[in-house]
Formats: sequence, C-alpha cells, structure tokens
Amino acid sequence: MSETDYIELARVNRPHGIKGGLSVVLHNKESKTLQKGSVVFSRGVDDQNFVKWTVDRAQYGNKLIVYLEGMNDRTELEKLLPFDLFIPREHFEDLSSDEFYLVDLINAKVYDFESHQEIGVIENFSDNGMQTIFNMKIDGKELLLPYTDYFIPEIDVKNKKVFIRLPEYC
Repeated sequence: MSETDYIELARVNRPHGIKGGLSVVLHNKESKTLQKGSVVFSRGVDDQNFVKWTVDRAQYGNKLIVYLEGMNDRTELEKLLPFDLFIPREHFEDLSSDEFYLVDLINAKVYDFESHQEIGVIENFSDNGMQTIFNMKIDGKELLLPYTDYFIPEIDVKNKKVFIRLPEYC
C-alpha cells in the first residue's frame, strides 16, 4: 500500500496506566472504528514506515482508552509518543453518491464563490466540538473557516474544488 492508502484516524499523545494503554483522541469524535480486532497502523519512530497493530480492546467513555496487542508496557509506549493512528482506506464504509469523507478535501483547491478565481488550498481540518473547521492557506496566509453552508456553499469532491465566501475581515 502507498502512503495515500492510509487515512489518519487519531492522535496518541500520552499513555494511560502502566500496562501500555493509549489515551486516544479521535479526529471524528463520533467514530466507533476502534474495536477489538481492528487493524490500525502507526507511524514508526522514523516517521517513514507504518507499523501494524491489532486492537486488543477499546474503552469508550469520557475519553477513549485503547490497548494494542503486543503493547504491554508504559515505558515502551512512551518511547513512541506522540504518534498518529491510521486505517487503510479500504476499511472505510462505502458512501452514497452525495456523501464524502472530509479527508478527501485535503489539498483541494479553494475558489472564491463569486469570482470562481483560485485563491488557495485546504491544508487540514479539525473539529472544535461544535463544528468542523477547515484550515486553509489563502493567498499565503492561514485561514480557519467553519464548514457551514454560508462560508462553503459548494464542494466538487470529484475535481477537488471547494468554493468559499471569504469573511469580511479577509
């Protein structure tokens, strides 16, 4: 598999307990992807290779705690931190024709909705608990824009084009 076949699912910043538990922050807080037997990948310490893991158990609650098969020691885990967890794109659910995954908009070109002029690119996205926020580079400057119908009235996923209305302060 190539690097583009892996989709970032979560960030692991710290251990939980002494038996190798991971304190996991999912990018999609509603996801229940991590279950016993799920196959996930982490970036190796060299940031080049993916390391395959199998989820031993996952505890959902106020925070997500995950235990991976073969990771039984907090000290070993701390040597790897921080790292991201990935899943192969082939494990994603099929979507209907009018649905898309937000990750598919990363590196999409951004256009002004009124003029249809290319003005930037989507670099990433995050969730602030209330809404999805797109991190864009517009004319060389960072712009954080909420994913709302007003600011993002049109998305062409197939051609990786996102049309936006710029806030008045830009």
